[in-house]
Amino acid sequence: MAAAILLPLGACGGDAGSSSAASRVDTLPFAAPAAVTPGYATGDPAATLVVEEWADFQCPFCAQHYTANHEAIEAALDELGARFEVYEIGAPGHPQSLDATVAARCAGAQGAYAAARDAIYTNQSAWSGSLEADTILRALVLPSVPDTAALDDCLRNQRVTVGQILNRNMRAAAGRGVRSTPTTIIRMGNAERQLRGVVSADAVREAIASMSGPRSGAAPDTG
Repeated sequence: MAAAILLPLGACGGDAGSSSAASRVDTLPFAAPAAVTPGYATGDPAATLVVEEWADFQCPFCAQHYTANHEAIEAALDELGARFEVYEIGAPGHPQSLDATVAARCAGAQGAYAAARDAIYTNQSAWSGSLEADTILRALVLPSVPDTAALDDCLRNQRVTVGQILNRNMRAAAGRGVRSTPTTIIRMGNAERQLRGVVSADAVREAIASMSGPRSGAAPDTG
C-alpha cells in the first residue's frame, strides 16, 4: 500500500494502509486542542485514553477510512474503555465539506450524528461535486431524524455557525500538527501519537499498546 501523502494542513491525504506507514507514529507531549466541540463522541469524558479522528466529509480517503475501518475501530475503543471523538475539517478544494458537516451536525442535534455520518460517507459519490449537494445530503440524513421541521430549520440557519466551527477546527488542527485527512490522534496521559491516512483497527490497537508499555524517546517527525 502507498504511504500517506503529507500535504498542507487540511489536504486530503493518501492511503497509509495498515503496515509500516500506518504504524509510523510519533510520541509527542500532549497539547490541549483549541476550544472546539467534536461533532460526535462516545465513551467516558473522563477516560484517560482518548482517540480523535480529524476528517473531511468530502475527502475520498476519509470515506475509505470510514467505510473500511470505523466499525472495527469503534468496537476496539469501546472494548478498551476509550473515548472517541470526531472533529470535522473542511479542506481546501472541498467546499461541500460545509454542506456535509451542516447536515451531520443538524442530524446530531436530534441525536442522529452517527447515522448521518454513515449515510454521508457511504454515499459520498452521490453528493460530492454535485450542484444539488445540499438537497442530496438532506435526503440522506432525513430518515435518521424524528423531526423534519427542526432539521430543515437547522439546515437553513446553521451554516454560519458550522462554518465557524470548521474554521476553529482548522486552527486547532494546525496547532496539533495535523497535516492531512484523515488523521487519527491517540492521547494517553501526557503523550499523544498520530496515525495518518487510512488505518486499520489493528494499527490503532498496536499504537495504543506501544504507548502503554516501555518506550524509548521517539524522534520528532520532520515528514
